[in-house]
Amino acid sequence: MATADLKEKMAYLQGMVSGLGLDTTTREGQIMQQVLELLDSLVGAVTELQKAQEETEEYLESVDQDLFRLEDEVYGPEEREEDDEEPEHVEVECPECRETVCFDPELLEDEGEVEVNCPQCGTVVFTTQAGTWAQRVDAQESAPAPEGQA
Repeated sequence: MATADLKEKMAYLQGMVSGLGLDTTTREGQIMQQVLELLDSLVGAVTELQKAQEETEEYLESVDQDLFRLEDEVYGPEEREEDDEEPEHVEVECPECRETVCFDPELLEDEGEVEVNCPQCGTVVFTTQAGTWAQRVDAQESAPAPEGQA
């Protein structure tokens, strides 16, 4: 609920109670007056909290912008934290059916020979041999190396 709505409702409630003409010397009148004062204090506290939250959000946004500019100065616009991460998968195009085949990059680090087959046509699209990778390529075509490999 917006601060203005709370203040309006509090003012309306105070007007209704004063329109009742309650005697503040009676117990009921004193209780009603104390409840209204408590509600007014709560509305004031909520208003202060909302202002503090808005200021904090503005400050956090400015810090975020400053950090973004600092990262650009230190690392350059191309290199951000995301760029330092390992790729989640390696993509290879099947030379037979042109299906994109994805596999875990940890297969590149496995010792021994690993073959990756196209799930569409069954063609071997990738093999590792003695710690190096070799992609199956037809004689007339040259397929690109797996993503992240040169």
